[in-house]
Order: sequence, then C-alpha cells, then structure tokens
Amino acid sequence: MKPCLCAIFFNKDHSYITSSQSTISSFLNQFNSYLFVSKKNILVMTQSELMGNVIYSIIWLLILFFISFFVAGFCAGFYIIVHPLSVCLPPLTSLAELLLQGVQFPHYCAEKMMSGAPLG
Repeated sequence: MKPCLCAIFFNKDHSYITSSQSTISSFLNQFNSYLFVSKKNILVMTQSELMGNVIYSIIWLLILFFISFFVAGFCAGFYIIVHPLSVCLPPLTSLAELLLQGVQFPHYCAEKMMSGAPLG
C-alpha cells in the first residue's frame, strides 16, 4: 500500500483546507511563508505573517539606532523653522514636507524592522 501525502493549511483565523498531493503546489502559490511540521504521512503548514527575515530586521534595527535618530533630530530643528515660514513663502512647502519625512524616518525604520522587509 502506497502512503498518501495530505496537506492541512491553517490560516490566521484557524480555518483549514485539506488537499491531496496533486494540488499542494497550487496552494503554495497562495501563501507567503510556512512552518512545516511533518508527522508520518501528514504535512501541516501554518501561515506566518508576522515573521520576516531576521537578518533584515537586525539591519533595520542598526539603521534605526545609528542613523535615523540623528537624521530625525537634524530635520526636526529645520522643520520647526521652515514649517511656519511655508505659510508666507509657498515654495518652502515642499522643503517642509521633505523635512517632515526626515522626522518620521525612525517610524519608517521601526515598521521595516518589525516586518523584516528587505532594504530598498
């Protein structure tokens, strides 16, 4: 008797779908990442949305501490001066928006760190 491979896919809402071996590849295209647990003839896959690449998370953490806080501090000082002046001088509005993005750079780095997103 030939063993039958069966897959059980668990989503974050704990619903599951069972599948035969022939349709596993079609399910693999629908999910991003999996935790594979193999027991005898059953393969259990769970989707992991919170886990990103740990190496990228460490890189983003280093960027957060060693670069983004200094950029934010530098931009914050000029933003405080330029933002009120942008009301009188409309061409300064784009500079004020750029400085605001610099102030928000630590938040951007923290989001990328938590998701494990690649650089770029």
